Amino acid sequence: MYRVCVYDGKAAEDTLFIKEIVIDERGEVQEISESQNFNDYYARISEKEKERPDILVTELNHNARELQLIEQMWKMNPDLQTVYVMDKSHVLTKPVSQSAVVECVNRRMIEDHNMVSFHTKRKMLAVNAREVTHVESKKHNVLIYQDGIPYKFRLKMDECLAQMPDYFIRVHQSYAVNFYYIDSFERKGIILRSGNKIMISRKYFTQAKKKYDELLAQKKKDNDKQPSHS
Repeated sequence: MYRVCVYDGKAAEDTLFIKEIVIDERGEVQEISESQNFNDYYARISEKEKERPDILVTELNHNARELQLIEQMWKMNPDLQTVYVMDKSHVLTKPVSQSAVVECVNRRMIEDHNMVSFHTKRKMLAVNAREVTHVESKKHNVLIYQDGIPYKFRLKMDECLAQMPDYFIRVHQSYAVNFYYIDSFERKGIILRSGNKIMISRKYFTQAKKKYDELLAQKKKDNDKQPSHS
């Protein structure tokens, strides 16, 4: 038996789904929801070692204080596994180990080719690439945008795109865009369906435009194959 803290201030379906998986694995679950205070929870586990979690499952939209407490939890337990969830994903298994978590995510990725995972020694991020509008590189991090919200992960752009499906188009040293969210593609920039504009650098324009046209042609070909309902 191991302890899993599902910290979810919004009681989102994704992390509740993870909770159900943990219950199926017969692990003990500690769920921290919006009705509970994360500061109080941290104070309790600081005093009671037996209540400290082995795994922390959480989304990425934390305020500065919550991030500070999570960092303190890492210091309290250097072996704490941290799983960041952006979509429904089978990411927990027994025994608790980095290799076991990665293996479980890889199985999920095989089931759905749009699932992508990134992991470091202490963190993991699982995401449905089809729901990512674009990726931005800033210093040593990438910002993965989903529903207008940037999720930061310490990774190089090239490493990120190496795992993304081929419908992501590199348009700038610092930007890559999901083809399915492009509303218009012009030399002066890309307009996303959300209305946001992404700049295109001169260096990447020719190659990016070629890939965009190829994906557009493939999309039209696939649509033509769809049976008519008339």
